Amino acid sequence: IEELERVLNDEPRYALAHRLLATAYGKTGETALAKIHLAEEAILQQNFDYARQQAEGVVNSAPKDSREWRKAKDVLSYLDTHDKG
Repeated sequence: IEELERVLNDEPRYALAHRLLATAYGKTGETALAKIHLAEEAILQQNFDYARQQAEGVVNSAPKDSREWRKAKDVLSYLDTHDKG
């Protein structure tokens, strides 16, 4: 996980790294982080409906104002301003 996080620090638009992190976080039971990375991957692939679905799932399940909740809100905010479809 740490290595993939480093990759994303250097290459934040690397969709495969988001997918691999989602898988890794899912296997460790960190489903909110898994969903955030699935949402990030979906944005990069312009699958905005799926990105919104994943981010909303985090907002509805993560503790309010947690790191995961704030990141999901950021994703939704991005989608609100960029998803014109």
